[in-house]
Amino acid sequence: MSMSLSGAAKKRLLVIEDDECLCNFLGKSLEHYGYEPEFLLNGEGIPRKMERDHFNLIVMDIQLPGKDGFYWMKWFRNYYPYVPIIIMSAKRNPDERLQGLKAGACDYVIKPFHDEELLIRIRSALNNGVQKTETPLKIIEIGDFILDTVNGLIIKDA
Repeated sequence: MSMSLSGAAKKRLLVIEDDECLCNFLGKSLEHYGYEPEFLLNGEGIPRKMERDHFNLIVMDIQLPGKDGFYWMKWFRNYYPYVPIIIMSAKRNPDERLQGLKAGACDYVIKPFHDEELLIRIRSALNNGVQKTETPLKIIEIGDFILDTVNGLIIKDA
């Protein structure tokens, strides 16, 4: 399969998954196909990670330790409504899948899955996001202040 992103800027992905073995496998696969993945093993680090970094896409498990993926879906939709989210979960019940999609996920992948299936869904979500959303304004200058809307920073100009 040749799905490489050669020649294009690497897309940054945040993968939130508590299975370390799956994270290691996904890391190798995603990097091989030209993505730049970062991983969290639970949701507690999400707010800090999102404040500091910009991600093009989120891939998230529903069954996370602590607050579950449905909690974090609502959080993402409140604070980062334009970032596409793919849910990957062992939950196969149609009602649970619908709940995830209604909560704002752009796709839902059932575990276990073939890595190529996830890669196709990631590419599709990224392409759809480019077509449906405007590029967010990155820097706004107001008087002595600079607002970085992508990273959520306010900087006082000296």
